[in-house]
Formats: sequence, structure tokens, C-alpha cells
Amino acid sequence: MTTEMKLHLARYMKYLDEGRNVLVITGNVDEILISRHLYEQRHGINSADGDTQQRLLNVCALAATSLSDRESWGWTLTLNGSDEGYFVGMEPEGMICTRQKPADPNMNRVYLQRQKNDGPLMQSHFEPKTDCPVKTIEQYFNEVVQTQTRVAVHGKTGVLVQALPNADFSALEEMDDKRVVQLFTQKEANGELKQLQEFLVFYECRCDEEMIYKMVDQLPDVQKNELFADQNTIEVECPRCGRNYTATRNDTPN
Repeated sequence: MTTEMKLHLARYMKYLDEGRNVLVITGNVDEILISRHLYEQRHGINSADGDTQQRLLNVCALAATSLSDRESWGWTLTLNGSDEGYFVGMEPEGMICTRQKPADPNMNRVYLQRQKNDGPLMQSHFEPKTDCPVKTIEQYFNEVVQTQTRVAVHGKTGVLVQALPNADFSALEEMDDKRVVQLFTQKEANGELKQLQEFLVFYECRCDEEMIYKMVDQLPDVQKNELFADQNTIEVECPRCGRNYTATRNDTPN
């Protein structure tokens, strides 16, 4: 593998805290941000790199690591008062990508698509109670999945804690995010947590020419003709990562 194509892998760890009887997921987004920069540099993508996207990449990786079985996840978030909407895609092998686009600031909605292997596509949506991306993902687990969950991010380090039966959870709800992160990263460093699983996360998109051409070909003929107009080629942007492709009428499948 060449230096340019080296994968920067972020280690997200799943533990059992036997004292509190909770599952603990820890991770640091640094390597994901590095691999994102290299991916966008490689494909000529100019994107914003705000705090919200950074935190979303972190908490969505934490959420995926919490699963017993790997799944494809697609988060679409529009948080109240924000004129930017966000997408985060997560694949079973650890691939993650994100996209930021203009949105209606009066829209307040989160949509999630989940799919395990070749199983049915499961969709859910809810109205977030906060404009904080971390608390929004926490709300998903507490209200939609109905699993008592605490999510905290401090700097580039994140922690997700989920209650097991008879868990000692009340103290965690009273701590601020910084204290929760410090508590469990210290326990991790001291070897006080039982390791269950490691999940390696890296920034990449599953898009390729075939996927984009198929997306264009599946458009209704009227819409396709409007898209091409009198041109033989058009630029098509991947909705997941923002990578540009050139599609021609002959390129789209028959």
C-alpha cells in the first residue's frame, strides 16, 4: 500500500464495566478526521469542517460500535435553528462518511436508515429535543431503541454508556460530559474495564462510478432529460460524500 493510500484507523473499543453493570464504548475521532482530509484531498472535495460534523462523526462511530452485529447506518439530521443539515453514513466494515448541505432552519427532524447484511431496510425518525448532535444521538437510544444510554464527548474523545439489567446508572446522568469522558477513559487506561470488542473506523465512501450511473439511470425519463438538457455529459455529486463524477448518456446502464 502506498503512503498516499494508507488507511488511518480509529480504534473504537467496547467494554463491560462489571462494577456498574454497563456497556462502555470509547473512541477518539482524530484518525477519522485525518482520513477524511486525505479522502477529500484525493477527490478534490471542498467541504466545511465544523464542530458539529466532527462531533457527529465521533458519536455515530460510538453508536455503531455499540451494536452486537454490524449494520449499515445512514443518519440524516436537521437540527432546529440550523441552516445546515447533516448526513453521516456508516458501513459494517468500519467505513464512515459525512456530508453537510443547506437546510431549512425551521426543520427539526432526524431520519435513520438501518440495514443488516441483505435484510430489510429499517427506517425511523424522531424530532430532536436539542440542537446538540451528541444529545440527539443519545435521545435516539433512549426513546427509539428504549435502551438507557449516556453519550458524552469532550474534545475529540467520546464515550457511550448503556445500561444492562440492574445497572448503576443514576450517577452518570448527573455528571457533565467532561466528567463522564474522564471517568471511563481513566478506567480504560487503568485496565478496570473488561474488553469485549474492537471496531476500526476509517473515512471512506462506498460510492463508485457504477453506483452513480445507476442512480442517474433510475431517474424518470422526464427528469433525466431535464438533467442532461442538450448536453451529452453532466457532473453528478455523490449525496453521501460530495465526490464529483462525470456521467454521459452512454454511461448510464440500459
